[in-house]
Amino acid sequence: FYKVYRIAERMIRANNLQYLNWRIVINRSTDVNAYSHDMNCIEINTGLYDTFLDNDDALAMVIGHEMAHALLGHAQRKKAISDRIYNTTNPDYPLLMLSDSILERKLLIESKNMEYAADTEGAILAAKAGYDLDKCADVISFLYTLPQTRDFQSTHPNAKRRLANINDNRKYFIEDEWRDFGRANIYNSDVLNVRVSSDRK
Repeated sequence: FYKVYRIAERMIRANNLQYLNWRIVINRSTDVNAYSHDMNCIEINTGLYDTFLDNDDALAMVIGHEMAHALLGHAQRKKAISDRIYNTTNPDYPLLMLSDSILERKLLIESKNMEYAADTEGAILAAKAGYDLDKCADVISFLYTLPQTRDFQSTHPNAKRRLANINDNRKYFIEDEWRDFGRANIYNSDVLNVRVSSDRK
């Protein structure tokens, strides 16, 4: 927990994200995965942590990716679309089935676009915190060597496209300036101490 917290703390301070009390949860699970929800909560499974125990840059990319989902409001966007699709209380629901299938396709497309955006924004957050983006990309390559569930494949682009997306966007990154910017933010901010959340988790 301390290692994950310190990486997250560095990224929060480097990117001036102290206005939120970020919640970090470590799940005991062999599933190599991480999640974000409730705006400021990031969950990392021990399966993912153990895999990248010696690669802080890859862990930073995971944390940055999940922070980006929260900052970009992706959970709220997905919920808004899902609510429209699965609103079975609507008396006209049977008549909406055709439009629902269109909305379901839209949700899957939106999900993939959100992954691209979170990868790019997550890489920017990591770069500002001084992490090596070449090593950061290792995590995306590795995740796609694992067996993928049908649900994961339907909502996430394939690894080749995700890596191409990061590399295409990286042409416009100003990594040296961002690193200096992040370093200055860290030096001019106070250490964020760990606290147990109100739900004691």
